[in-house]
Amino acid sequence: MSSSVVYMFHAIGSGSALAGSDPHYAYSTKKFQKFINETGQCRSIRDVLSGQHSKVVVTFDDGHATNFHAAEIIKDTLGGSADFFINPNTVDMKYYLSWSQLREMVSMGMSIQSHSLDHLYLSDMSKAEQKRQLETSKKTIEDNLGVPVSILAPPGGRYNQDTIDLCHELEYEHLSISEPGRWAGGYISPRLAVYKNTKVSSLLGCNKLISPLIMSQLIKYKVTGKAKTILGNDSYELIRSKLLGGAS
Repeated sequence: MSSSVVYMFHAIGSGSALAGSDPHYAYSTKKFQKFINETGQCRSIRDVLSGQHSKVVVTFDDGHATNFHAAEIIKDTLGGSADFFINPNTVDMKYYLSWSQLREMVSMGMSIQSHSLDHLYLSDMSKAEQKRQLETSKKTIEDNLGVPVSILAPPGGRYNQDTIDLCHELEYEHLSISEPGRWAGGYISPRLAVYKNTKVSSLLGCNKLISPLIMSQLIKYKVTGKAKTILGNDSYELIRSKLLGGAS
């Protein structure tokens, strides 16, 4: 397949609608609508894996309540699709999507996939605990929505070799991570994080041969990766929270 850019959104909206979301990643509805209008028919990873190629692949992490409106925008713009990675243990909680909303999103053609059971870092867990997170998440979503779950996005992009091994064992067909880049096929897809202040023009320029946004995010990813390794996830997140607020 030719390469795609997989975009990673979180909450979409403004004001009180964004309560409970990470403000660092919250993206305005106006900018999201403009992005979707400009890209035309976006696709989900699920659909690309089934042969429906698109240069623009859209995903959402965490299952914030505003994702329902994002799904409506995508559906109403040439009938596109996106992957929504959820944590079953937060479904029906305040600020998060409900199972009834998720069922409606499935009827819209959206892909509902696993973000593990809880929003905890897999790389900090034993293999047994990782297995519980991935296995229970997959089964819970499938039981509640009646659709297969075949893709995992590790919370915070934290994963290790145990995660990869378990994905194969538990029949996850794909792993979508937080390392920036273009996806040219393969079991693991990189994703480009969309931040509050990311310009729509910068997002639209990511399919060009040279993308300043992808290059700058790659540099940031390498730097923060070293910081996470040195400090550990807990210390890194404490410092990040003080500087930016919210969780990744």
